[in-house]
Amino acid sequence: MVETMICSKKIQKAYDTLGNIKLRKQYDSQEPFDNSIPTAADVTEDNFFEVLAPYFDRNAKWSTKKRVPQLGNMETTWKQVQKFYEFWFNFQSWRDFSYEDEYDLEEAESREEKRWMDRRNQKIRSKFTTEERSRIRSLVNMAYKKDPRVIKQKSDEKEEREERIRRRKEARKNREEERKRMEEEKIRQREAEEMARKEALDNEMLEMKKRKRVLLKRKKKLRVFSQKFDYNPEKIEYLIERYNLDDINNLFLEFEGKGKKKIFKILDDAFDELKEEISNRSKKDVVVEKTQEEIEQELLSWSKEEVDLLTKAVKKYPVGLRQRWEQIQSFIGTKRSIKEIRRMVEYTSSGKRTHGWDNSHQNTEKYNLPAPSQNYEYRLEYNVPILVVPPDLGFYESVTNWSQESQNQLQDAIKEIGSVTREEDWVAISERVDNRTYNDCILRYKYIVAVVKENN
Repeated sequence: MVETMICSKKIQKAYDTLGNIKLRKQYDSQEPFDNSIPTAADVTEDNFFEVLAPYFDRNAKWSTKKRVPQLGNMETTWKQVQKFYEFWFNFQSWRDFSYEDEYDLEEAESREEKRWMDRRNQKIRSKFTTEERSRIRSLVNMAYKKDPRVIKQKSDEKEEREERIRRRKEARKNREEERKRMEEEKIRQREAEEMARKEALDNEMLEMKKRKRVLLKRKKKLRVFSQKFDYNPEKIEYLIERYNLDDINNLFLEFEGKGKKKIFKILDDAFDELKEEISNRSKKDVVVEKTQEEIEQELLSWSKEEVDLLTKAVKKYPVGLRQRWEQIQSFIGTKRSIKEIRRMVEYTSSGKRTHGWDNSHQNTEKYNLPAPSQNYEYRLEYNVPILVVPPDLGFYESVTNWSQESQNQLQDAIKEIGSVTREEDWVAISERVDNRTYNDCILRYKYIVAVVKENN
């Protein structure tokens, strides 16, 4: 009877254990289990799958997830290999080490003792859990390091990376070689152009000297003719001073086969025609001269780019060159007339300058604006005069006819740049003010300064 009761209790306990998931895991965790893992020396490239597959299959028993990826073989895709190692590097075990508990909580005589026993038991379980996790991680690390598929993939990636680097270096080298080639080509082209230009200039100078020598001989011959045949020397000098070589050559062509009287007639007709032509030209070329104020406005209208081109053109085409001013006009490429160009050359070479250009233009003059007669409301901020624009000034429109928005943009630009002493400062300021030029901003600033000074 007693044995029957004992057996019945054991059956009931077994039933309760199997029916409770937690108790069942505790029971299953007590089963004998081989915790060993192979050493690195045991695993080679040839036996990798045969040696390691059983270890992973055996430890898969403790996985909280039912679907455990297999180790596979050399035919397994890289995506599946990645999935396998991702699973095992993040392996989660349900293995319960409560069977290693040092104390039975049922034997505790008080709550304090029970809690103390539980803490001791938890510490022991934590130790075994850590060892279990470390064991699994060692197995996975060793497999990942020895896996021929991983080694092959890393080798392929390394080769691909090195190939990309090689292609980039080669492309960079090709670009550098192309850049050097183009630079050398440009240098050769510039040298060829410069050589051709110098050669053309030398030829032109030689031709000019040759023509000049011929002209002097022709003029001397005309003077000798005048003395020999007693022709009016004043008419001869008049023609010599105003005729070029082609005109004098044409005269000598008309002289061929002619007698003295006919030559005198040719000279008299040439003198009369030339005098009449010059008289008509003088009447036609009567031009109303510009006022000094208009000339100053014209000079101020030159941009820095135009002045730079003019400076280069003056150096490129020296004095004495035929059609020098026409070539300078063509080099600048703007609609400036020859008269405007000559006036600008005279102005810059006289020691003056415009716009506040750099030292190469030799100029320190500033704009002079008359101080306004009205008193305007203003204030100073960061040492910058801030003018509240009146509704209608009617005084120097380009300077005074500014909206409050444009004025605010100018003030903000001056504060941002922080300097108004260099040309590049005003270029940067004018770019920040809508619909206002470089000159407008400078004149506006000086106008405001004049307002502030008068009110002080």
